[in-house]
Amino acid sequence: MLRRSLPFLLLLLVAAGFIWRWSDPATSLGSTHSGGQAQQGSAGDNTSQGAAQANDTQPGSADPPPIRARPTQTYSVQIQGLDQQALAGTAYWIQLNDRLIQALQTQLLLAPGEIHRLGALNSQPFVDGQLQVSLDQGPEYFLWIECEGYHPQHWFVSKDGIPGSVDLEPCPPFEVELLDPDDGAVTAASIVITSSGTDARYLQLDWRERLVRRYFQQSAEPHSNGIATFQVLPPGEVFVWVQPRPPFGMVTRDAVTPEGRLSLRLSSSATLFGKITDEQDQPLEGVFFAAMTMDDRGVRSSVGDARTDSRGEFRNDAVSIQGESLIGIAYLEGYESKTVELPFLRPGQEYRVDLKLRQAAERSFLVESPEGLPLEGLVLEFAHTPYDWIPHSARVRDDGLATVPPVLVNEEDYFVNLYSSGTRVYRTRVRTAGPGDVVRIVVPGLGRFVGPHPDAPAEKYVEVTPQGPGTRTFRFDGPVPCPWLPAGPALLQVVDRAGNPDPLISIQIEPGEQEWPDLQPGGPSVRFSLALLQGETVRMYATGSGYAEERLGEVEDGTNSVTIPAPGLEFRLMSDQRGAWSLGALCSDGQDLDLGKLSWPNAGRIAVLATGPDQVGLPRTAVQVFSTSGAFLHQGSTGPYGSWVSEDLAPGAYLIRVSPRDGHGGPLPTQEHGIVLRAGERAEVRAVFQNALRLEIEAPEKLGAAWYGESISAEATSRARSDAQGTIHLPGAESAGEWCIWWPEPGELTALGGQLPRLTGRIQPMAPPAVRVDTPPDRSGAVQLLRSGRVLATAPVRAGASFSLSADLPEGYFLRWIDAQEVGPRIPVREVLAARSVSLEAPVRTESLRFQDELGRVVPAVLALLPDAGESALSDHLGELWLEPNWLDAMIRIDRAGFHPTEARAAPGAVIVLRRLAGPLRVQTPAQAKSARLVPLFELTVPLSFDRLVADAQDELDFGEVPAGEYLIEWLDEQGQVSVQKEIQLRSGNELIVDPN
Repeated sequence: MLRRSLPFLLLLLVAAGFIWRWSDPATSLGSTHSGGQAQQGSAGDNTSQGAAQANDTQPGSADPPPIRARPTQTYSVQIQGLDQQALAGTAYWIQLNDRLIQALQTQLLLAPGEIHRLGALNSQPFVDGQLQVSLDQGPEYFLWIECEGYHPQHWFVSKDGIPGSVDLEPCPPFEVELLDPDDGAVTAASIVITSSGTDARYLQLDWRERLVRRYFQQSAEPHSNGIATFQVLPPGEVFVWVQPRPPFGMVTRDAVTPEGRLSLRLSSSATLFGKITDEQDQPLEGVFFAAMTMDDRGVRSSVGDARTDSRGEFRNDAVSIQGESLIGIAYLEGYESKTVELPFLRPGQEYRVDLKLRQAAERSFLVESPEGLPLEGLVLEFAHTPYDWIPHSARVRDDGLATVPPVLVNEEDYFVNLYSSGTRVYRTRVRTAGPGDVVRIVVPGLGRFVGPHPDAPAEKYVEVTPQGPGTRTFRFDGPVPCPWLPAGPALLQVVDRAGNPDPLISIQIEPGEQEWPDLQPGGPSVRFSLALLQGETVRMYATGSGYAEERLGEVEDGTNSVTIPAPGLEFRLMSDQRGAWSLGALCSDGQDLDLGKLSWPNAGRIAVLATGPDQVGLPRTAVQVFSTSGAFLHQGSTGPYGSWVSEDLAPGAYLIRVSPRDGHGGPLPTQEHGIVLRAGERAEVRAVFQNALRLEIEAPEKLGAAWYGESISAEATSRARSDAQGTIHLPGAESAGEWCIWWPEPGELTALGGQLPRLTGRIQPMAPPAVRVDTPPDRSGAVQLLRSGRVLATAPVRAGASFSLSADLPEGYFLRWIDAQEVGPRIPVREVLAARSVSLEAPVRTESLRFQDELGRVVPAVLALLPDAGESALSDHLGELWLEPNWLDAMIRIDRAGFHPTEARAAPGAVIVLRRLAGPLRVQTPAQAKSARLVPLFELTVPLSFDRLVADAQDELDFGEVPAGEYLIEWLDEQGQVSVQKEIQLRSGNELIVDPN
């Protein structure tokens, strides 16, 4: 017994000696080094002393080489909120070594845990807003700061540097609630949130953007009430991932606005298992098998996935039950992807799926413009339907060829999405050919400038925003060559790493390659004077249909001058104390404009109540507030009783879009409501959603088309998108109504519409033959489809190309031309079809009138009332009011915030001049006069009282707010006789003190 135990005892003695020696500080090398901390110099000194002591106890051993500490640099940062309050939090940093950078560049997805492992994560807490970080000089670091209740910030140190002071923007807490099918709380789950869209567009990001997008990840577990709270949130929308314990399955939500509470109802799970082999029955390891659902648009969502092991077997015990049949998709590079239909699964059910995959070959695609120019740099993604994607992509090389990994099937139809700088610029459908054959893809309507931006250094970005609804901003580094961009008018802006923008510049992108134009800011300018409150910050923004909102800069206290970058944009002021104020479209005629002294209007609020067919409030209904030209202003969601109240808004006209979520008795399309908000008032919008009556429109078949449509009834305007079968589902109505569907493409527009005595049923409209329509020669721009001042669709048109129009619409729809220089007039669609032309100089329409102020500027959002009929109408953002037959030559009342109310005759083609309200008018009196009266020298259709006023103790008369215009002041003596007269000119917003001398 002792002999058999002796080897084991000797092994224990050796292990004990090893542990004692490792724990001895005299032999522990680098034991005082803290990864990433500013103690590296002292760590090296202590290590050298420890090594010397060890050598003293061991004569004859060689002296180890000294450990030299790298020179470090200490960064001191003051971290505070927007209210200048010092914050406490944690700083994290990672050294960007070659292994981490290579992994970010090559791996499909890199989990945050792998990032921390490859980059050696370090952290350091800070209090009272004081952060000091010591980093080695030489290598680059990625630094991240988190404070509870605030959006995080990051820097690439040694590339961007670190500012001495950082202001963090606050973010409200975000709650995720988990419920079981019986509305009970679910507590056994893990909830993770990341930046929205992290994985879907990962391939188009450079390695720095990949690091930022993947680094942020917050996880939490729900409390006993099933609610998990997140205090640190990334800016913008988030992706929510929930992994509960069985019997519930995984749930994900993308593009979630992190406000308030997100409630998720979990479903029970089933099990999928099976084996995947090749054609020789050999097991395939690493095959990705996903179980997916498909909604009515063809969008596929994963409800559970797994990978095969070395035996080719896979098993997933947490497949979510969605109450519908599933689709199984298998992927492995080098083999053709395979899709199989799965049956309806019940909770707890196990279902076996065995598949055989065939070997695939690489596919080559030639991507070029209609002129044969290779479109290098574009990224191709393939999908089975217009809305899903296959996790394999390819980049177009200099010769125009793109090689796709072996995963596509021979002689199979695929949708192809093409991306430039991470933004989709084109979509088409192709059919794969045999191995070795090249499939040609022609992409129209793209252009780019040769080489990098001439005035953007390495520390700045270039942002280009094309015009048109649904477009996004293209961003690329200053030294990087310009990517391919949609042809047409666009805005260009250079932004530094801290987000400070240079002035906006209007440019024109032609198809093909071209030299960079003169990039000097130009265009008309607008001047105004504004008095700021104590400590107030006011910023000016420009936006419009298809433009991302651009900040033009901060407004100074006093006189300001701003260059207008492009026509057709709307401008607004945003105050951190007084809310938003929309100034409307400025300088639309291309001339300089002086607004004079501006007085901030009194604010009002908009209340929205959303109810379902049962008159019960609809909670979590999205509410968006737009200006009348389509510029986004605010958003929110209704509470548990279906109500929502906006923050303070300036008086004016607004468009309210109300979008209920699914699960309220069926799909409920979006409603739009126009409303006029007056100073100090609370305007109410009641959105009643009925799903009993439906209107279904079967759109004409077009290759890869995604149609949009809307129904217009007396209750609301609703909009929807076509599903995978090309059908548009809209709410119906018992009353008469109108419908319209449209589909824009570069150089082409199809629009159909009609009127129904009863807005319900199913219709199958036929598209009429397309006709060629002339556009302004030698100019690139776009043709827009409008109704009631709203832009429905925008079709880009390049210079010299033809424009194809297929339209059958009732009265009330218009087309107009827009480019980087000017915006053309609206022309009825029927007149365009008759003349075969969209011109910049269309004849004046006889059934409309226009509103202007006393200086000739257009006045948008004017409310016109027809008292006899009880009807009202609103002018569009170009100041035009389109007249119905019963309005012609009728007397109408006119009301607009900031203007003198008036009455006028609705004469076709008339121009009605509205007079703005001026500031306070105070009049000084001479010695011989004791009173004065004000006589307007212009026509007042609505009488105003300017009665005789008696001077106060300071010998002044205060007339208060009066309309702008020319006046005669008459000073009266004690007998009421005129003693002195003087003509004055009151301008908008001015405060005028009149001295009779």
